[in-house]
Amino acid sequence: MVIDDSFYLSLALKEAWKYQGLTYPNPAVGALVLDREGRILSIEAHKKAGSAHAELAAVSKAYYILSKDEKFLSIKDPNEQHKYLLENHNNIFKGFSIYVTLEPCMHQGKTPACSILIKELGFKKVVIGCRDRNKKASGGIEFLKKANIEVKVGVMQKESLSLIEPFEKWQKGNFLFFKLAQSQNGVVKG
Repeated sequence: MVIDDSFYLSLALKEAWKYQGLTYPNPAVGALVLDREGRILSIEAHKKAGSAHAELAAVSKAYYILSKDEKFLSIKDPNEQHKYLLENHNNIFKGFSIYVTLEPCMHQGKTPACSILIKELGFKKVVIGCRDRNKKASGGIEFLKKANIEVKVGVMQKESLSLIEPFEKWQKGNFLFFKLAQSQNGVVKG
């Protein structure tokens, strides 16, 4: 097994697939944080709409592992987590790398822009599975490059695009949700 960018991104993809369909109307996204020595600190995913995006979830877990900041654990709102990290990170992420299955967002929706968080925390490298083709959320790649952060795009692109395919189909109006249940005796109900 080769430990390279594809290896780390595959772990983020695997985590994101656990939440496929649960993030509606957002895409499923995974993220992984590596420290300066190449140790994995966290692997997280966007779990549901309105909750922390994958990048914030991964950074939050890594922050707690590194800082043991008990106060941070009590903060549940993604906007407040984002703000707290910006105010209290003390450069512990300087020189770290983050792997994300989808381009970090560059807009404020229910949660803040992940690209700004990555830049402000001092990450040196961002590896991205695929570009975000949603014009509302895209722009993170260019923003991070302008901030002199090493950005690598297209690692495991096919697999990353496969992950967001349901989201893109839904955006075009070509997606249908259905519920299927099967009882223990094999009767299926839709």
